[in-house]
Amino acid sequence: MRAKFEQQLKELNDGIVLMGVQCEDGIRAAVQALIDGEKDKSAKAISLEKDIDMQEDVLRALCMRLLLQQQPVAGDLRFISSALKIITDMERLGDQAADIAEIAEQNEFSEGYNKKHISDMADAVIQMITDVVSAFVKKDMDLANAVIRHDDVVDDLFYSIRRDLVGMICDEAQHPRQLAEQALNLLLVAKYLERMGDHIVNIAENVIV
Repeated sequence: MRAKFEQQLKELNDGIVLMGVQCEDGIRAAVQALIDGEKDKSAKAISLEKDIDMQEDVLRALCMRLLLQQQPVAGDLRFISSALKIITDMERLGDQAADIAEIAEQNEFSEGYNKKHISDMADAVIQMITDVVSAFVKKDMDLANAVIRHDDVVDDLFYSIRRDLVGMICDEAQHPRQLAEQALNLLLVAKYLERMGDHIVNIAENVIV
């Protein structure tokens, strides 16, 4: 029975790693669609969100089987409980990537905004996901704490983007109303990325528990 239990724990572990990769790919595709205007990348991010939802269902069912059928000891119970919380946060990352993809799909963005800050913010979020999944797999508390600290980078980029976009809206002599509307959509994108950082911090905190 223990051998079967260990195998199922490995399936859970591997499933969370896969879910992390799916989240990274979804965010990367959504932001590429926004920055480069590649509409097919929007479709990819939206499709990946559905894959992430299905993966959440599979892993949640596996957690329930482990809890109900295997009678886990304290350490295993903490691992499964943390996994359930991590799965929830990852599913939200997928949702937010799809939201960004929908904004990219429905709007044409001009060259009148700083793409680099959005790109840097997405890169920081993706790096946080990579690191937090690694921390989960390796049970690396130091790396999990580093992920939490790295959220400051995401927050700082959010405020930089907000300053850029406020300037875009206020400079009416240079930018027409259409660009102001684009600025508001981009602020929403930045907020989604900022919230992703918060979800990843939640995941890191569940690694530490």
